[in-house]
Amino acid sequence: EIESPSRFLMINLLCGIGFGLIAMTICLPSMPQWQGEFGVDQASVQLTFSSFIIAYGVAQVIYGPLSDRYGRRRLLLLGLVIATLGSIAASIAPNLVALTIARFVQGAGAAAGLVLGRAMVQDYFTGPDRSRVMAYIGMVMGMCAPIATVVGGQIHVHFGWQANFAVIALVSVALFISTWI
Repeated sequence: EIESPSRFLMINLLCGIGFGLIAMTICLPSMPQWQGEFGVDQASVQLTFSSFIIAYGVAQVIYGPLSDRYGRRRLLLLGLVIATLGSIAASIAPNLVALTIARFVQGAGAAAGLVLGRAMVQDYFTGPDRSRVMAYIGMVMGMCAPIATVVGGQIHVHFGWQANFAVIALVSVALFISTWI
């Protein structure tokens, strides 16, 4: 009889899948401040979100085929490194252009968790276990964005907008370590 995948694997995959949504939305409460801080209009600030979304969407199409060739775990680790670098760059961005580019990099890295996490669910789970994990994925995807926005607002109020990106960098490192294990 085949041993079912570990609970640790399932939790790690769920965290990886939710990571991109958290990275995408945690800074939403900070965006109104960027207009005054960087001396730009609101449309320019919105480009930071758009750049994340574009990279997040395009990278999803790329990670899948590459993971078939080079392995899911390897690509997931690479994506987490890219997300960490983008998050660190965003946390120290001196202007809106740098922040927009950093968010693009962050989005490109964060996409790995969504695509590869779901693929790994298909690889490692079967039958009722797969259905159960897919239901958990739906719950995670539904809860991550609103919770991240609330948490991001609190982090912004208490520590400043840069702290949101530092938190995402730390979460990415933690996911890297747990994925490595």
